[in-house]
Amino acid sequence: MAADTRRPSRSRSIGAVVPIDQAASVLGFQPTADKRRHDNPHWPVRSPAAAAAALHLHGECPWHCSTRIAALIVSADDYQYFRDRGVID
Repeated sequence: MAADTRRPSRSRSIGAVVPIDQAASVLGFQPTADKRRHDNPHWPVRSPAAAAAALHLHGECPWHCSTRIAALIVSADDYQYFRDRGVID
């Protein structure tokens, strides 16, 4: 006999438009603030000050933290990324 691979049915159906920020909780998932906080790679590329702040806050994060990766990239060679773009902090 083959294993049952069907997904369990949801106890409630969604019949209305759900705002995106509430969709996860409606489906039964509870994203944590930590996960959302670590998924903002655009923040460090705004300015050298933002990159420095991101490095300070995310310096000890694991390698898959996109904010840490972006901050490391733009801070390389003494913030060469911003000098190349003429961004002055």
